[in-house]
Amino acid sequence: MRWSFSSVAGSGLAFVAVAAVVAAQNRLGASILRPASEVPPFATYFAIELPVWLTWWLLVPAIDRVRRVLRPLRAGRAGVWVAGHLLAGLVLSGVGLVLVVAFRSYVYFPVASPPDFASALEVAYSTGFAVRLLIYGALAATLESVDLQREARRRALRESTLRADLAEARLESLRGRLQPHFLFNTLNAISSVMGRDVDAARTGIARLSDLLRVVLDDGAQASEVSLGEELALLERYVDLLRLRFGARLRLDLVVPGALHELAVPSLLLQPLVENAVLHGVERKRDAGRIRIEARRRADGKGDGARLELSVEDDGPGLADGWSEGLGLGLTRARLESLFGARAGLRLGAGTAGTRGTRVEVWLPCRSGDDPQEGRGR
Repeated sequence: MRWSFSSVAGSGLAFVAVAAVVAAQNRLGASILRPASEVPPFATYFAIELPVWLTWWLLVPAIDRVRRVLRPLRAGRAGVWVAGHLLAGLVLSGVGLVLVVAFRSYVYFPVASPPDFASALEVAYSTGFAVRLLIYGALAATLESVDLQREARRRALRESTLRADLAEARLESLRGRLQPHFLFNTLNAISSVMGRDVDAARTGIARLSDLLRVVLDDGAQASEVSLGEELALLERYVDLLRLRFGARLRLDLVVPGALHELAVPSLLLQPLVENAVLHGVERKRDAGRIRIEARRRADGKGDGARLELSVEDDGPGLADGWSEGLGLGLTRARLESLFGARAGLRLGAGTAGTRGTRVEVWLPCRSGDDPQEGRGR
């Protein structure tokens, strides 16, 4: 693991706290067995324990290094891994006790001659050796746990970033497929009048140019726009369709102004209107009507309000054997990528009963000033 100043200082304070707890425990045990007048003060016990636990603190980097070296052996050669840790615990606990004896001899009880290190090692391997191995094992296990937690957080972050990148790439792919689809159908509307009304076709090309500036502008490549902007784009598209259908195409917008600032996926309504024209207006001999409604409604699942949009035509309804086309399929996929189960698309009969087709879309209500709010599954 990487050691920062804060981790080093924090671990040092933790070992000081352990020394204080052990000292308090030792003094409490002594006070039970001996008269209170014969029990040394807490400071004495703390002074005895402090160098013991600070020595373990100094040995933590060495324990961490041993753990890293032996870690690859844990899976395939478990016996060697255990033996390695036992040997490391034997050596490091002995080194630690020598350091404690040296500290006590030079700092607490200065003497003329250096401490007897051989005697110190003998004490280390004859008294309390199992406890020292347990302390070594506890420290190694703690370091391993911290490492595993950090790796898990890094892995979770990488997976989260990857999911976000994949979702964004999918959305860009869907949008990239939707724009040519939109362009093809618009050009088809212009070409339908080219032979009979050249001036109308020229007007249509000019309007298409204005429309493409909005759709393909670098500043309009966000996956979401305000509902007001989406409606303005849709009205330009319907103006182009009127080159082909003339007065036969009527568009009714029932959208309260208070909803215009809510965020919606860009190019959300265009494929729905295209579907209404294809299966409604185009299949009628007389005038056809497309009605777009928007309402804000409580979600019903405790997730707040949701925006409901509907596009309905008064045509003959869906023909037998009808299947979902590219426009509706892309719209459904984009809603799923952006909002998961919190959004959806439903296709059914119009409110008139046996006639017409109605497409309903619902998604979380979010302000257009914060289009990222509420995104995700």
